[in-house]
Amino acid sequence: MTNLYRLLPWINQTKVDYGILSGNNHPGAIEILKQNPDKIFWSWLSGNNHPFAVELLLQNPKKIDFDYFCENNHPLAVEFLLQNPENIVWYSFSMNNNSLAVEFMLQNPENIDWYYFSGNDNQIAVEFMLQNPIKIHSIVTGK
Repeated sequence: MTNLYRLLPWINQTKVDYGILSGNNHPGAIEILKQNPDKIFWSWLSGNNHPFAVELLLQNPKKIDFDYFCENNHPLAVEFLLQNPENIVWYSFSMNNNSLAVEFMLQNPENIDWYYFSGNDNQIAVEFMLQNPIKIHSIVTGK
């Protein structure tokens, strides 16, 4: 099979922002990262929910940046976090819209960062916020 994703010859590879590319879940970006593993920016890759990115992170757990990884909604990323809750960075995790993550948060409400959880677009999170508007009110008014 021909590799459809490659940098065009006129692109100067020294000018590629591999940080931004590491966070890009497009198959073309992933293919370029596979070809240049030494240039991966692990913090940004930690937030990338492409299956290859998550598998690579789980194979290299010491390179995971948990501030970003906690926002990663890929099922394997969430499963890893739920099995290793000591790695959860709660403000980041509060933005995670994976249903299992949201259910875990609601089982541990004392850890939720309500500011970030208020922006969570998961239906369970939205319904919870609608039923508990005081959580939103306290953020907006500061009371």
